[in-house]
Amino acid sequence: MHHCLTIQEIVANIIFEIPETFGPLDRTLAGLARTCRAFSEPALDALWCSQPNLFNLLKYLPADSYEANGSHLVPKRAPSLEHRWADEETEDLSPERWDNMAAVLIPFAAQISKFVVFDARGSFMELHCRFSNLQTQDTHHVKMLCQALAHIATLPLLESLHIALSVKDSTQFNVTVVPHKDQFRNLAVAEIHVTDLAVVNGLLVRPGFRHLESLAIMQFGIHHGSNWDLEELFKVLNARQESRTLLKKSRFIPVR
Repeated sequence: MHHCLTIQEIVANIIFEIPETFGPLDRTLAGLARTCRAFSEPALDALWCSQPNLFNLLKYLPADSYEANGSHLVPKRAPSLEHRWADEETEDLSPERWDNMAAVLIPFAAQISKFVVFDARGSFMELHCRFSNLQTQDTHHVKMLCQALAHIATLPLLESLHIALSVKDSTQFNVTVVPHKDQFRNLAVAEIHVTDLAVVNGLLVRPGFRHLESLAIMQFGIHHGSNWDLEELFKVLNARQESRTLLKKSRFIPVR
């Protein structure tokens, strides 16, 4: 194992290599999880990855969302998960189900290190004010509100940010949130979906955005497909000490 790996990373690598010849894998992992704190989290992660069905996960949902019927769980207000099968179309979750899932996650938001949303449900944005250990965020299907962005900017561990911003909320953020050296201080990778490049220009002057290793700018909305005037953007980039390195690694879409 590499000397830079943490104890939990080493344990996780070992756990995922445990052959099933040592007995039922779920029992082995459950036993490891009870051994000590160092083993608990990686063993539980591996255990959840090897679940044969959703029964155990459903037991963590609110008690009034389902009722037991013999060996079956019958949904009441159906907080069921989106399911994907190779031979079936994906079933979209209703708004009530998304709201219910968000309510379940909120108490555990402080423990979340990676947050990815594949649906345009704004209720999940309520989690932002509770994040503290977030390292990766990908919520580009939902426009980031000013209040959420202001909190995300303060997260000390955030390294990768993939978001969509409206002109209104980005302007409000730039006007009301004073730039500070600790904002986005560990941010290395950013992908921003916008309708107006001025949104990006306002973020790039923030201290944390001056240390980016990779930047991608994506166009969306009613002006999708129109040409962008990149002159002001490149002026902002050229003012940065590390602009040459960033320009080599960055993607600007569209550039016509």
